[in-house]
Amino acid sequence: MENTLNILILEDNVDDLGLIKRELEKLDENIIVRSTDNRAEYIKFLNEELPNIVLSDYKLPDINGKESYDILRDLNSDIPFILVSGSIGEEGAIDLLVYGMNDYILKDNLKKLVPAIKREIKEYKNRLDTKIIQDKLIDSERNYRLMTTNTLDTIWRTDKEFNVTFVNDAIFELLRYTPEEFIGMSANTFVTAEGMKTIESVAKELTENYKNGKIIQSKFEVEQIRKDGSIIDVGLRANILEDDNGEFIGFQGRSVDITEQNKIQKELLRLSMAVEQSPNVVVLTDLSGNIIYANPRFTVITGYNLEEALGTNPRILKSGEMEDGFYMKLWEIVSSGKIWKGEMSNKKKDGTLYWEKAII
Repeated sequence: MENTLNILILEDNVDDLGLIKRELEKLDENIIVRSTDNRAEYIKFLNEELPNIVLSDYKLPDINGKESYDILRDLNSDIPFILVSGSIGEEGAIDLLVYGMNDYILKDNLKKLVPAIKREIKEYKNRLDTKIIQDKLIDSERNYRLMTTNTLDTIWRTDKEFNVTFVNDAIFELLRYTPEEFIGMSANTFVTAEGMKTIESVAKELTENYKNGKIIQSKFEVEQIRKDGSIIDVGLRANILEDDNGEFIGFQGRSVDITEQNKIQKELLRLSMAVEQSPNVVVLTDLSGNIIYANPRFTVITGYNLEEALGTNPRILKSGEMEDGFYMKLWEIVSSGKIWKGEMSNKKKDGTLYWEKAII
């Protein structure tokens, strides 16, 4: 039952058990009390349901206080254990407390029992709360490390001054440093001067947004310097790093090598510029033969602008001058994956006929 205090008593004297139970009635909460006077039933009770606290006499027919304490600790290291006895002197009680028992109450002074139980239960709950928090932190850290270990991206954290405080193993592929070498390094040792200007600008934007109650992610590129001195293009995603109390302590994010990607984009840009500026007409169609791209030269020659041509079939240029079967044969060649080369008569938007050499 929720919010019910489950108490297990190990006591062989019926009168003493009655006095202890009467004292427990002073607890200002719901309680369940189970009691036994032997080892077998004590172990049975513990295995059925762990109590919130154990009260045990020291000397019983087939078990003593130390043994009952050890049995409990084998099952749970945190549940409070209070020795309630009249047969041990002060020196013996001190030895048992040193042994690990939570408290010792004399049977002729049971008025101390309830305060002792309240104190130990409160400390027990605090220990549980602390353990839950610690377990969550451990799980969180474990999951974070698992995530950072299994990703190809470089995961990193820095303080406010851009000194690296954490990095995963992927840093070796990116910049050729081991994590041990990289942690503690300042960003200005592996980022170009121009790149540092970008980082400082991004950090300023992130910080200002954070002060205004916004946590954003910034995506940007910088040049970074590998251990061997070579320079690569790196794409980064970064945001604010907070501590467990929600305080801003630095920056975190991920990095990926985009050098090859940038090279391809530059090549594509050069190719695109060459096509755009070509003195020849360049037309691209989909598999159905509908126009999806035409360069500016197409407009100059045919009179059709790109908006008019997109989605239409090149048959809009048919002049009607070509012999029967010409276009059917052309289409058969092209649709088979081969290249067609030849000349054809076409018609401009204004109706003017013209001849052109074509490669399709």
